[in-house]
Amino acid sequence: MDAHVTVRDLLNFLAYCITGAKEESITEFDEDLKYYNLAFSGSGKIFTLLNEYFHPRDLTHPFIDSKLWADAEEEVSRRDEEDSEDEVDQRFIEKKRQFYFEDVAIKDYDARDLYHETNYSFHNQRNRDRSDESVKEDVIEMINSYFMPDSSKGSDLRVWLSHNYRSKSSLSLISRTEIPKRELNRRVPQLHPEISDAMDYNHDHHVLEYEGRDSTVRLRIDPDLSETLGALNGNIPYILRGREEEQQLLEFMEEIEYRESHDEDYGTVHIMDTETGELEILTVNDDRYQMERR
Repeated sequence: MDAHVTVRDLLNFLAYCITGAKEESITEFDEDLKYYNLAFSGSGKIFTLLNEYFHPRDLTHPFIDSKLWADAEEEVSRRDEEDSEDEVDQRFIEKKRQFYFEDVAIKDYDARDLYHETNYSFHNQRNRDRSDESVKEDVIEMINSYFMPDSSKGSDLRVWLSHNYRSKSSLSLISRTEIPKRELNRRVPQLHPEISDAMDYNHDHHVLEYEGRDSTVRLRIDPDLSETLGALNGNIPYILRGREEEQQLLEFMEEIEYRESHDEDYGTVHIMDTETGELEILTVNDDRYQMERR
């Protein structure tokens, strides 16, 4: 999340949540003037951030949501409202917002169970307003920078390989292939057309797909993998990163490499020491070799 919030933004937010932009004091008011709803309805940077990263439909928990929805249904049914489905949905949103701030009504659960482990990178990639091309470049850049911290390249995916010798993992990664982004596609799971209008659906993963000559190779990107790809933002050394998610990356890349062909006399090979992070680049030009260290 890259946003700069000023003291002025904060004062604007607090003032609106307290007064609702009303010039005179109001002692009796409906849900729309309660602070936890005002926090999502104003205009300004903090309001925008709250709606983008803390929307009740995006931060989910099966038990918390089912309890809040049941409470909303019970309240609406007592009022015998017409169009009760919309009323229940609106009441659920209001109760969820209140739960963010007050942790009320649910024993043994609090708001941190909803957003303490929020993966902002994944939520940003899941944003419906972003194009597939934009998200694809973002994912390629994250994968590249995971292996090469200084890389911010989103136009080509560098493919890395790790070799095992007598069941022992290698301490080096080797790369000789780059895949242009035009050969990669982003796929998002969709509901079946017959039920797509019946409910809102937020996918829990998306896919980076490589179309080979004979078959396709897919990398499933879920919140766990997205968090691993963002490990560099927390300055986590390569050797301390999660092996399970990294293995997904290497298996995906191995399948790509298997489908690619190479000129044996020309090319560039990247060799990275995973313990020290040192990178050596070997350039091959027929019978001439050049080594560069970074």
